Amino acid sequence: VPGTGLIHGVVTISPTEAVVERGGNYYYSTGGAWTSKLALPNPSIARIRHDSYNFTGVEKTVIVDGVNPPAYFDQVTKNMAYAVGAPADVVGAMRTKVFKSHIFFSKGRLLSFTSPFAESDFSAANGAGIINVGDDITGLTVFRDQLFVFCLNSIHRLSGNTVSDFI
Repeated sequence: VPGTGLIHGVVTISPTEAVVERGGNYYYSTGGAWTSKLALPNPSIARIRHDSYNFTGVEKTVIVDGVNPPAYFDQVTKNMAYAVGAPADVVGAMRTKVFKSHIFFSKGRLLSFTSPFAESDFSAANGAGIINVGDDITGLTVFRDQLFVFCLNSIHRLSGNTVSDFI
């Protein structure tokens, strides 16, 4: 992998494809040479986390790093871009998980989510929202149609399909 310093994460796209963050850049490879895909606005990150989804017939991966806006990798075009218009509650998200056609982001005590089937739509009028869980979030996982939110001192579970019936 080009650049210097630590590799802050590897995202396996397929058995022969990967995206890696190193030295303030995301790189893509199919097993040979590495191609720079996106420069980080703020390269002082510790690690990346990701999840994959397919809202429109195109496989994509969302990547968060705890400092910058979420980045999206399109697995068909092999292009990468940052979330346009991401609110402050999403910029610097530490974790991400796709659940019930929404992309969820955790930052501190806040669990923010996009509108259904829209990776960069954070408008409440379109079904996006923010939940304050009251404790610092340490992990997210989906199990049996529920989103489990692990915190320092508690565990929460979210069920439902949209902002109108999430409980």
